[in-house]
Amino acid sequence: MNMAKRKTNKLKKRVKRQFNIKPVNKFDEDDFFDDCAVCQFTKKIQQEGRSPTMKEMKTAFNKAKERGTVVGGALKENGDAKDERKWMEAQGFESIGTADDFKMPKWLDCTWRRVSCGKDECKICGRIKQDRMRHIIKGEDPDSMKSAFEDAGRSLKETLEIVRRDAKKRGIDITNLKDIEESPDPEEFPLYNKVLQWREALDKTARSAGETGHPWFYTEAAADLLWYKNMFLAKIYRQLCNRWERERGEEYGKVDSQYTKYVLEECIKILKQSLVQLSELNSPQRGGLMAALTRLAELEKQILEI
Repeated sequence: MNMAKRKTNKLKKRVKRQFNIKPVNKFDEDDFFDDCAVCQFTKKIQQEGRSPTMKEMKTAFNKAKERGTVVGGALKENGDAKDERKWMEAQGFESIGTADDFKMPKWLDCTWRRVSCGKDECKICGRIKQDRMRHIIKGEDPDSMKSAFEDAGRSLKETLEIVRRDAKKRGIDITNLKDIEESPDPEEFPLYNKVLQWREALDKTARSAGETGHPWFYTEAAADLLWYKNMFLAKIYRQLCNRWERERGEEYGKVDSQYTKYVLEECIKILKQSLVQLSELNSPQRGGLMAALTRLAELEKQILEI
């Protein structure tokens, strides 16, 4: 008999001798969940591996009260949680239960698509229009670098203020955060380096067309190609970081990876369409474009499995 087992048996004898009761070897589910409606509901959702909705919780509490069970006060749906949910819904986020239920707002597409929706009510496009109008009214060039930096600075300032306000409300000191592990650099991911090589080869092909003034360089297909080859690489790095976070149990990595996978699928679709169209042209860069299309097809499965 090993040492651990001898200690366990010795402890059982001591419990029986002192309290005249039979020691418990293990807990059964019924030790935690009685016939209370709330307890039974909690047991059910744990078995289903999901989070309860507010409606389900209200129903369980009401059933418990109807049966005469004393519950710990009224189930309230106010305070910070309610305010935060209202704010998120106002921004276009759909209500969530777990990370799997999270839905990104439609306007988020305008942060990465070459051609955005352009609607005034869009959180992205509407803000850009407002910024442009402000510069025009002031007699400034809205497309200048000075205006761009000013707009970016204002947006960053507003974002930081929101973060500070939210952190203060939650009692988090964001000025003294310790033990925060940063995501790895892009080059630490082998897949990123493979796609980087693909993009660099494509850059060389596009640069050749631009320097010689070949007509295809000024087409919509080329504009898509030049835009999405860079966006594609950036989103791959983001998805690799999402996987890195998921492996550490971070919930946000799980949420964001769903949307980022959709973005990658869209980028691949657009890049393929552009490369196919441009490869059909009899240009000096045809070989480079076809090679890029072939390599993209080879990498596609690995990318979407991140």
